Amino acid sequence: MRDFHSLAEKPGYLAIRGGPHNIDVEHSPSILLKKQTGFDLEWSTEVSFDPSRTGEEAGTVLWLNSTAYAAIGVRKNEDGKLRIAYRRPDDKDAIQVSLKSAS
Repeated sequence: MRDFHSLAEKPGYLAIRGGPHNIDVEHSPSILLKKQTGFDLEWSTEVSFDPSRTGEEAGTVLWLNSTAYAAIGVRKNEDGKLRIAYRRPDDKDAIQVSLKSAS
């Protein structure tokens, strides 16, 4: 099994490689967690992402448990374009916004 992370791939950065699982799979290894220390906080995520298949996605998740989370990321759409995708556990499909209109 290939390691899902690297500190040497791009010095100064943590590289996390995705796997074949989505957020709904409990045992997905491609995840890094940080405990929330308060209610008012800021964070940022920098993503370098070159998807090869439709539906591939990279981003960040605010996680409480498998029935309470919010995910936002970049996803390759059926038309081959990248979209910003937002999803909660009760959403059947992610809400998608084109990158051009989101900037």
